[in-house]
Amino acid sequence: MQTLTTEQPTGSVDPRVEQLCGLMEEGYTYSASLRMMGASNGTLGNLITNRPGNALNYGRYALARARLAAALADETISIADEIRIAEGVDPVRAGQSAIGTRQWLASKLDPATFGDRSQVAIEHTGSVDLVLTEEKRAKLIELRAAAAKFVENQRLTDGNRSE
Repeated sequence: MQTLTTEQPTGSVDPRVEQLCGLMEEGYTYSASLRMMGASNGTLGNLITNRPGNALNYGRYALARARLAAALADETISIADEIRIAEGVDPVRAGQSAIGTRQWLASKLDPATFGDRSQVAIEHTGSVDLVLTEEKRAKLIELRAAAAKFVENQRLTDGNRSE
């Protein structure tokens, strides 16, 4: 029985890692690629971890994951566009889906610009006093009176239209 080893010659990517990465670049997930290869996560997982001696394998795997992510992003946009042009699909909902897909993708590709905003809760334990000067108080009363007059005029105008 042959024993699998995680050692590799200096300057080359392990052939099993290369095979895994090739499958991933074709669009297969990590798990599906392992099943297709008949390999276990243990052996290949040890080959692609970021630790001394695995730099080439890790770099190759990181590149394959980036390419898989780009392919999945392209496929996501394609699916959203196919839904948008399909017969019998509500065009408004299909458009919303296409826009939502693009927004989601943009938030993943550039989270600083398009990502969800974090909200910060501020707790205030003191008191806040609202101080109005006489001038501001008079202006507030004047604005309230003008708003009431406007509402009354609108009500009268609408009443005359219905007659």
